[in-house]
This record gives sequence, structure tokens and C-alpha cells, in this order.
Amino acid sequence: KPSFLPTNTANPSSSPSTKPSFLPTTTAKPSSSLSSSPTHQKYAEERGALMHFFTATGGEKWSNNEGWMDETVPHCNWYGITCNNDGYVTRINLVDNQLTRFIPSEVGLLYKLRELYLVINQLTGSIPSEVGLLSDLKYLLLYNNQLTG
Repeated sequence: KPSFLPTNTANPSSSPSTKPSFLPTTTAKPSSSLSSSPTHQKYAEERGALMHFFTATGGEKWSNNEGWMDETVPHCNWYGITCNNDGYVTRINLVDNQLTRFIPSEVGLLYKLRELYLVINQLTGSIPSEVGLLSDLKYLLLYNNQLTG
């Protein structure tokens, strides 16, 4: 496993592989008792942004799309999504997951996003300028795609 990529030792891969294993952890859906929890509108906005992301990147054909687009599954429990304790999306980790097409501008609506890992996919087109507006973004890994910008 390359040491420069994020790993999660809490959920190691159960099968040997030459590919890196990234099994992100998730948190429960937001609690309305927390004063800093997202409002229903913000929660719906983030979920909508992720749904756009799924469609724009060919989510039906991803290697793992567990939970995505299932109305009964909180988006904080979708494969590759991590939320903070307040219920905001803080990480998207979909490394080597057969993403295609393009990164949609709606990713800019995930304003608490700190980490975006989309390495080793088949994404094309420009990196949306909205990514540059994510003030909390600390880690942006997009290599081994066909992106410009």
C-alpha cells in the first residue's frame, strides 16, 4: 500500500490486493440536538450535491456505490463519504473506484469538505473552479485521471 495515500487502519481490507484499500469510516446522521448541526436545508443541499456528483461521475458503474442514491440511507453512510460529528461532509474518498466523466461544480456546495481523494479513476474535463472556493479543503488528490485546470 503506498504510504502517501490516506489509509484507514480501523477497516483494513479483508482480501489481499495489489491495489490500495480505502474503506472510509462514517458517522451517524446529524443530530438535531446539536446547535452546530446542519439545518434541514443544508443537509438536503449537501445530499443533492452528492447526488449530482454520483450522476456526473457515472456512479451506476462505480466499483463500489454502496448506499448511494438510496433514500433510506443517510448520505453520511454512503460508501466513501465521511461526515463530522455535526453531520457535515468532510471527506470524499473514492480512490480507484471507476469514476468516469467529470467532477460537477456542485462539489463546491460541500463547504465543510476537508479532503477530496479521487485518485486512479477515469475523470476528464476541467477541475471545477468551485473547488478553489472550499476554504476548509486541506487535501486534494486527483492524480491518475485525465483532468485539466
